Amino acid sequence: MLMLQSTSTTNMRWHRASKSSRHRPLQQIHRCIAIKRDSTLCNPLPLGPPPGPGRQILRMAKQADSATQNGQLGIAFDVMWFEPMTNTTIDIEAAKRAQEFQLGWFADPFFFGDYPASMRTRVGDRLPKFTSDEAALVKGALDFMGINHYTTYYTRHNNTNIVGQLLHDTLADTGTISLPFRNGKAIGDRANSIWLYIVPSGMRSLMNYVKQRYNSPPVYITENGMDDGNSPFTSIKDALKDSKRIKYHNDHLTNLAASIKEDGCDVRGYFAWSLLDNWEWAAGYTSRFGLYFVDYKDNLKRYPKNSVQWFKNLLSSS
Repeated sequence: MLMLQSTSTTNMRWHRASKSSRHRPLQQIHRCIAIKRDSTLCNPLPLGPPPGPGRQILRMAKQADSATQNGQLGIAFDVMWFEPMTNTTIDIEAAKRAQEFQLGWFADPFFFGDYPASMRTRVGDRLPKFTSDEAALVKGALDFMGINHYTTYYTRHNNTNIVGQLLHDTLADTGTISLPFRNGKAIGDRANSIWLYIVPSGMRSLMNYVKQRYNSPPVYITENGMDDGNSPFTSIKDALKDSKRIKYHNDHLTNLAASIKEDGCDVRGYFAWSLLDNWEWAAGYTSRFGLYFVDYKDNLKRYPKNSVQWFKNLLSSS
């Protein structure tokens, strides 16, 4: 019998449900403008509770797995951290709201049986309601939270309704604007991907947020990493010298360790993204997240980058 002690049922729900996905923003914007802000059509997935069969399967799988294998079920949430653009109350509230529309949208029902109050207020009747049976079925269904975390952005209150006039979507509903810049200065060094800015402190802030909002659930970091480019002018020898990746993981793990040792966050495991260079969403093969370099021109031959030895040294010294 296959023994699965911990299983994540779905991955990156926000990117499957939010039209503001970093992986296909232009396609989504074009689609929503073309259909004149129809709120139902603009959402690739509905805002409401997951389909009944999905909830039942989750509950039945959890009961069967717990009874026979003492296993655990969770979900991997894709989560940025949001820092207020300023220390004003309105921007602090905006950062909080942005997080509720991102993580709270999918996590809150599993812990509280409903969506965040900010979503109820701002989305109104377009946000479906859980029946009492649905709320009881979903609440408490997770044994752990998986967190995919890569970057942190500044967030401010949106004083205009320009976005709302163009897109009647989750981004407009938040009433916020999130950017990796403040006063013309980037929030951190950038990786190869245009969206990925390196802000290690966001890891610790996010772990404390999860601890405080969800009463210290068990957490696994299910994805964390950065990418290099795939320039044809970079030799394999030079591509293996990934000092930027080593610093990324070192600094994020340092902040993660501090959240555990100093803040009491219940973090059980850490997965680097990724073991191998691979096809990365819309970026395809132009983005290399792997600890191992994959030579796409030579039968996918693999070479360990310097970060592989760094991880080996880290693990052997722990």
